[in-house]
Amino acid sequence: MNELEKIQSLKAEIKERYEKIKQSMFLLVQILGGEVEPANGRTYKATEETGVNCVVESFVIEDGKLMARTDFEGDKFTLELDSFHAEELANILYLMLEANKEHLQRKIDGMFKAYVDEHNDEPLYVSCCVKFLDNSPLCDVTIKLNNELDDQDDLVFYYCKSLTDLKSLCEFGTGDFILTEIYEFSNEI
Repeated sequence: MNELEKIQSLKAEIKERYEKIKQSMFLLVQILGGEVEPANGRTYKATEETGVNCVVESFVIEDGKLMARTDFEGDKFTLELDSFHAEELANILYLMLEANKEHLQRKIDGMFKAYVDEHNDEPLYVSCCVKFLDNSPLCDVTIKLNNELDDQDDLVFYYCKSLTDLKSLCEFGTGDFILTEIYEFSNEI
């Protein structure tokens, strides 16, 4: 294989990897309900293929395609991923998901502390929303914060040994579902 053929082969590999990146991004956004936006309102800068800078506000699936909602100095557009470098958008999606995870974990800590301060006792249950890592809809569930069985267990979706275990459910790869929202802590279902 001569050098020109090597270059052509490498270009084909790069294109294939970009397609895999876009496919993985699509699946992540689809798993999370078809839209990912930063929980804290943060925005991320990107460069559109023409070299113009913009702000990526969120990712959304529209008409079966993953799109980026953007802002070009006040002009808002929803653009296909092909309008950007795939690795740049993949990094932005990763940063959004990490920020959302950290935001939810801080929310859990704050709500737990508020409950303990108000009730002088740790809660037994948490009402929350989970998303299975397939194409299932979001589900409101109850998670118990210990492993002890009681007469309410048929209403319990999942058991966590600790607050740390609960917060770990905010991360991909720890189970068949991911915790997407927390509503309240309580001692009753």
